[in-house]
Amino acid sequence: MTATLNSLMATGLALAASAGWAGDLVRVRRERRRWAAQLRDARRAAATDALTGLPNRAALTARLAELAPTTGWCLAMADLDHFKTINDALGHGTGDQVLTVTARRLAAALPGAMVARLGGDEFAIILPTGPDQALPLLEQAVAAVARPQQARGLELTIGCSIGIAAHTPGKTAAELMRHADTALYQAKQTRDRAAAWTPDTTPPIPAAVERRQTRPRPAHTPMYA
Repeated sequence: MTATLNSLMATGLALAASAGWAGDLVRVRRERRRWAAQLRDARRAAATDALTGLPNRAALTARLAELAPTTGWCLAMADLDHFKTINDALGHGTGDQVLTVTARRLAAALPGAMVARLGGDEFAIILPTGPDQALPLLEQAVAAVARPQQARGLELTIGCSIGIAAHTPGKTAAELMRHADTALYQAKQTRDRAAAWTPDTTPPIPAAVERRQTRPRPAHTPMYA
C-alpha cells in the first residue's frame, strides 16, 4: 500500500514538473515569436520613409548594392517642381500631404519599379529596364504627378522632373546617382519632363548638386526651387 502511494506521489510530482516545464516552454516560444515580430517591425521601419511609406535612402542603398553585379536596369532621380512655393505658402502640413499624394502616384505609375523617398521633395527610382524603355514610363509618371491635388480647399498643381541613367558594368552607385542627378539637372531646365544621361549632351553637374551627393538634405528643403 505504502509503495503504491509512493509511486502515485512520484508520478504526480513528475506530471506537475512536466506541466511546469511545458508552461515555461510555451512562454519561451511566445516570447521568441514576440521578439521576432518586433525585430521584423524594426527592420521594416528602418527601411521605410515614415511620411510616405515608401522605401527610404537606406533601403535604396541596400538595393543598389544587390543589383551592382547585374545589368539591364537603370536609376532615376526625381525632384518636384514648384514644391517650395507650396510648402512656404501653405505650410509643412500641406507640403507633407502633397508629398504623400505624389509618392502614391509615382508608385502607382511605375509598377515593378522601386520608388524610394530620399528626403525633402526628392525621390529615386530603380527600373528593371534600360533608359529607352524606361523613359516613356517616366513621362507617364510625370503626367500622373501633374494632375491637380486638393488640399485645404485649394486645387494645387505640382510638377515633376526626372533624370535617368543606365547601370553599366563597373559603374559605382555614386557614379550612377551622379549621372542620374546630372540628367535631372538637364530636365529641370524646362521642367516637368524626363531626361536620360548621355556624356555628349548633358551639361556638367553643378557644384551644388555634386555637394548633395555627400551630405543629407533637411526633410523640407528641395534641391531645386
